[in-house]
Amino acid sequence: LGAPAPHVGEVAITASGTRLATPARLQARLDIAKDPEDVYRVWVPAHARISAGTHSAANVNVALWAPRTRSVYERGKALRRDLIAFSQRSGSAPDSVGGRNATGRGAFYYVDAFLGKRVSRASYVLKVAVARR
Repeated sequence: LGAPAPHVGEVAITASGTRLATPARLQARLDIAKDPEDVYRVWVPAHARISAGTHSAANVNVALWAPRTRSVYERGKALRRDLIAFSQRSGSAPDSVGGRNATGRGAFYYVDAFLGKRVSRASYVLKVAVARR
């Protein structure tokens, strides 16, 4: 998925270091040399759904990771277990993902915004929503 990023636990959640409250709409920038990937931690209550999407004039993709995710670098068995959904639409087409917390307990999920192929920097808008249905 995109360019390498730090382990989820090492990534700043938001500029203030807090979890992302929903619904949320924020603007951010990615730069291949300084900040190629943004990972946001989002609380999803029991039996709730999460949806996230990016919109950009450049190619910015999005992925949704499960609570057990240790790194957005996961491969093999861990990748198959933790990657819930990803969208890598080409060009400036909006990307969106969604998932559901089917458990009886709330948990933190991770929304990963990353640069598409052959893109060195981009601004984007991220929208995240959590709903009980």
